[in-house]
Amino acid sequence: EKRAKHAGAKPKKFAATTGRLRGVGPHSRRPGSQKRGRSAVATFSRYYKSIRVAQEIDDVSFPGRDVLYADEAKTKPLDGAIDFSFYAMRDEDVAVVAATCVDANELTLQRNMYLTDAICDAITANMTRLHTLRLPHCSITLNGIKSLQSYLQHLYFLDLSGNDINDDGVYILSCNCVRLETLVLSECAALRDHSIQYIAQLIKSRRALRHLDLSGNIKFSNEVCLSLLAEGGGRLESLNLSNCSQLTDLCMMGLQRGRTHSMSLVKLVLQNMHTLHDSACNFISLGCKKLEELDLRNCLHLSDAGLQYLTRIQTLRRVNFAECPGISDEGFASFVEQAGARFSSVDVTSCIKIGDASFTMLGETSNFLSVLKANGVSRVSDAGLMKLADGCQLLTAIDCSADINTLDTTTQSRVPSLSQRGLKALFKKCPQLTEVNFLGVHRFDNGILKLMAKNCAGVLRLNVHGCFTLTDEGIARLASVPTLEVLDLTGCAEVTDEGIVPAVEGLVNLRKLVLAGMYKVKDASLWQIAKSCSKTISHLECKSCDMMTDYGVAALSDCRELTYLGLANLDEVSEECVRHLMRNCLSLEHLDVRGTRVSDNFLRKYTVYMPFCKKFGGARRLVARPRPIRLFNKHLKEQRSKSRAATIMTRNVQAWITALLNERNRVQREAAA
Repeated sequence: EKRAKHAGAKPKKFAATTGRLRGVGPHSRRPGSQKRGRSAVATFSRYYKSIRVAQEIDDVSFPGRDVLYADEAKTKPLDGAIDFSFYAMRDEDVAVVAATCVDANELTLQRNMYLTDAICDAITANMTRLHTLRLPHCSITLNGIKSLQSYLQHLYFLDLSGNDINDDGVYILSCNCVRLETLVLSECAALRDHSIQYIAQLIKSRRALRHLDLSGNIKFSNEVCLSLLAEGGGRLESLNLSNCSQLTDLCMMGLQRGRTHSMSLVKLVLQNMHTLHDSACNFISLGCKKLEELDLRNCLHLSDAGLQYLTRIQTLRRVNFAECPGISDEGFASFVEQAGARFSSVDVTSCIKIGDASFTMLGETSNFLSVLKANGVSRVSDAGLMKLADGCQLLTAIDCSADINTLDTTTQSRVPSLSQRGLKALFKKCPQLTEVNFLGVHRFDNGILKLMAKNCAGVLRLNVHGCFTLTDEGIARLASVPTLEVLDLTGCAEVTDEGIVPAVEGLVNLRKLVLAGMYKVKDASLWQIAKSCSKTISHLECKSCDMMTDYGVAALSDCRELTYLGLANLDEVSEECVRHLMRNCLSLEHLDVRGTRVSDNFLRKYTVYMPFCKKFGGARRLVARPRPIRLFNKHLKEQRSKSRAATIMTRNVQAWITALLNERNRVQREAAA
């Protein structure tokens, strides 16, 4: 109230009975105003803005007022890269950004729905040093491409995904992109055969394009894609044709080369290509001798025969065969034996036929393996995990979680048959682990957690969702892993405050914590979170923690960086507590209060004052609204304050050194006298 009064605004007053904000509401009247029935936003904006100014924050967002105010100091970004993805930007905002940051070299404006072709004129007129331009899903059409025509020759990276780019637009790109190395045109519904032909001419004539992304385009034919790969595709280093459902094995014939020639492809992504068969792997192996990364996720017709073709490629480092049900344990083990010597990342998620033979062969062959994802692979036992740990001691990330979200009647269980024997061998021999996911592995108990905390001190992410044998004794040992940033304890029903409090006290870098379904955890844990992690925690889920009340939830108001808060099914949480949170946690983007004492009318009434979230339909939830462009001012102001602080410190140090020199000279003169 003192800050508001000092800033010249009306202080807030609450009614004694209902807690209603007086002077604010759809039927309230501001003193001195001649109009009645002003909206809550219009009446409250003056007070809210004054409070934010008093807190040294430039401005705040209100619906319909997302306008960028130019910074008078014309401060430039530190790294020369500007990212306004998912902001509610308009053309005039981009014009101000372009005029302010004339020396920026990268600009990203992903999914700004309100932009038009006019932004291209502002970019070309002011930002003359750009070499990277990302405008995905920004409503750019042919007119915008024409505005960029004179500027395209300076670009090295161009992303126009999700825009209405037709054949004429691609023709302009092919004629003017002299230095372009990366072109992303995914999900452009208007791309047809002529566009692919123009891209082929660009590759052949300019010889600079190395990375091409055409994923999600379904209106060009097999024949024209075959021509692209056969004629100009030999110079490409990465190619993405994911979700191009019209392409078949015939298209992959363009990858085939003679015995003495090979494509330069290093990365090939063919996700969700349900029309590809094993013969496509044959063409890939014959033409891509330098391939290092291959992604065939959800290629349903891939089988062991296709893997046998791929053994010809001896340079593979990263492979993704997730959701390929036709791959068997013997077939994948044979593939690893012949081509897995250089593997660093393997993803076999939901490959339900893979088991111990594959894990054993990975341990014997792939000694440089660092990432292994095997979610839903239930046939792995301790024998396979021990062999893996013996040979792959450089592992940094492992996922052997159960697939609890998939109903599959063809297998008895989606839970890996792992026990303490295999888990102990893993944590003893793989000390470099940073990501551990054993969701649903119920034999992951206190002893295993203690061993992990002792040997793997650099763990960043830990998921023990559904490991119901864990108790306070094991959770408390997590305090010795201060690097932990993400912790999921969902369903660990035996854990109480005696385990959470000491653990959180040592986890000073914690960003995300999930405590869903832990009905024995009380308010003391929330108070400790607010005390130890107030500056770092951004995601907190407390769903169905029945013992939590207003007393603990109110303490979370100190967590100013909190963007997600789940309070579903907390019977003791009231509207007063939620109102207190909404006043203090101004960064909040998601709030779930279903199953609490908070009413739908309360959310509808008070969420108009929240900067970054809005009500979700008829449910008692708040979801993120497009982020206001005013955060750009905040960034500039923080940078200006840092530069001022550095200047003041420099002056103080210089004055201190000068005083020391003067004192030394005085002492020398006195000694000489």
